[in-house]
Amino acid sequence: MAVIKKVLLLVLLLVGLILGVWFSTENAQVVDVLLLGFPMPPVSLGVLVCGVLLAGAIVGYLLSLLGGLKLKGDVLALKRQLNRRDKELERLRKAPVKG
Repeated sequence: MAVIKKVLLLVLLLVGLILGVWFSTENAQVVDVLLLGFPMPPVSLGVLVCGVLLAGAIVGYLLSLLGGLKLKGDVLALKRQLNRRDKELERLRKAPVKG
């Protein structure tokens, strides 16, 4: 199953790369871009769009990791709480009953 997942990921990356190169060659017009008031070197429109799309995907992935880390922390805290309660329950089960 892991091999199929790796092959599928490789195929998707290859298709994405091919589509990116194709898009870049179809949109070869050179544009001048100002970023926060600073001029950037002239770059083709296709490369600019692909670069911005890639940067957005990376930022989105990193932001989703932050949410996942918070959830992982919550799960660990709940596991610790459950372990404490299990120990307390075992202690109470072993305690002698009075009356």
